Amino acid sequence: MDSKENQPSTRQDQWEIGGLLAACFALLTALAGREKLNDMHQIAIAGFAVAVPLLVLRLWASVEHGAHPRILRTSAICALIGTLAAFVGICVLFWSLAWWAGAAFLACAVVALAVGTRMNIRAGSR
Repeated sequence: MDSKENQPSTRQDQWEIGGLLAACFALLTALAGREKLNDMHQIAIAGFAVAVPLLVLRLWASVEHGAHPRILRTSAICALIGTLAAFVGICVLFWSLAWWAGAAFLACAVVALAVGTRMNIRAGSR
């Protein structure tokens, strides 16, 4: 596959990963200013600690144009794990503020994932 054909999805991937990294850092910054961290905050921090390096790896691999297919495949797996870890961190933070906010975030994220997956499947079948 020609790299020019894949360029728009690469740019979109970079924006998505970059945005998720920015959210992780913003939330970590907010947590760093707190004097007391409860168990839920500790879980969120652990999620972000896992997510950040894995997402950075994916961002680096998507920027590297000559990356080997094995590297791209491995970085895609890392991005999936990193995204899930960031999701856990964000969901736990919402839950620590109010259980209903965490539940609402979880429900909306599942719906968004289902809709996004369906859109990707339809776009791929065209």
